[in-house]
Amino acid sequence: VAVGYEMVIFESLSAGSNCFIRARTMVSSLSHTTAMRAPKRVASTAAFQPTAYLATYGATKAFVLHWSLALNEELRGTGVRALAVCPGPTATQFFQRAGMQEGTVSNALGQTSEEVVVEAWRAVERGRALVVTGWKNKVLAAVSSKLPKVLGARIGAKLLEQFRLKQSTSSAKL
Repeated sequence: VAVGYEMVIFESLSAGSNCFIRARTMVSSLSHTTAMRAPKRVASTAAFQPTAYLATYGATKAFVLHWSLALNEELRGTGVRALAVCPGPTATQFFQRAGMQEGTVSNALGQTSEEVVVEAWRAVERGRALVVTGWKNKVLAAVSSKLPKVLGARIGAKLLEQFRLKQSTSSAKL
């Protein structure tokens, strides 16, 4: 049971993911009635393993990945394909907004949003249902999805823990 600021964060994240999942589902049902040929859903490499300190984010991305793959099968034969795009770290403000330190992901590990888009469009052109962008992300997704879930969660926690912003004592009292 979370107390204090943790409960506020949990309620905010819970409402956010509920809204996110409902919005994705609504957009998908609308896309069936439009001329969209390849609805694209942005999942993440976080979808392939438990992500401590980003648990709601990772769980939501796992939903998007599995839902998109299932939707793609439901659409088979209709001329419409669903694509799950799973980028890894991308040069955006995501990590700062998620409460992680600046420089969480080095430029050597991440991609630009433009690189992600180029790979996503190539996947659409090839009729793929899933694309993990970037060779390093492909390796990460392949290895982490093969690990026992408990071990994957522990390794992920150790990696992400070092970048987590430490709570100040003044905000701990809120």
